[in-house]
Order: sequence, then structure tokens, then C-alpha cells
Amino acid sequence: ANNNNTDERSHYCWVDRRNLPWCLLSDSSLRQCVNAINRPLWACNAIADEIMSVPYSETYTSRERLTLISQVDKLSNAIGQCERIHQTAVPLNY
Repeated sequence: ANNNNTDERSHYCWVDRRNLPWCLLSDSSLRQCVNAINRPLWACNAIADEIMSVPYSETYTSRERLTLISQVDKLSNAIGQCERIHQTAVPLNY
């Protein structure tokens, strides 16, 4: 038995690219997401980067940008809260 093949396959991400959310990501973004230590926070960072890349205009000002970034910040905080709950041990007598 050759363990090298198993080790190599563990680095691949097999997803159905026809389904959401995977169809929204480019190949390079999907690779970055797969390699991220914390994928939910990677997604928040990618959303924030996308918001920051939109140029200002008459209909998109710093007010709109700050509102969107604050929503991403709230999402990031909610993800952190969920992760803390998930990692909390439940006493055996419950």
C-alpha cells in the first residue's frame, strides 16, 4: 500500500461546481478557500476585499461602503461566536 497517493488526494477539494456557493468562486478563489485555515473567515475577508474594490460613484459613497463593511464585521463576529459555541464542551450530566 502506497501512502503517498492517499496523502496527495487529501489536498484536493471535490465539490460540485454546479451548486451554490461553489459556482460563485473562480478556480483561484476556490483554491484559496480550500487552503484557508478558517474558511468562513476567509469568505468574510473575500467579501470585504470585493466591497473595497468597488470604485466610488454618485450612488456608491463611503457611507455605503462603511455600511457594507460593518455588516461583514457583524457576520465575522457571529462566525466567531458560533465557533466558540461549537468548541465548548458539554458536561456529561446534561
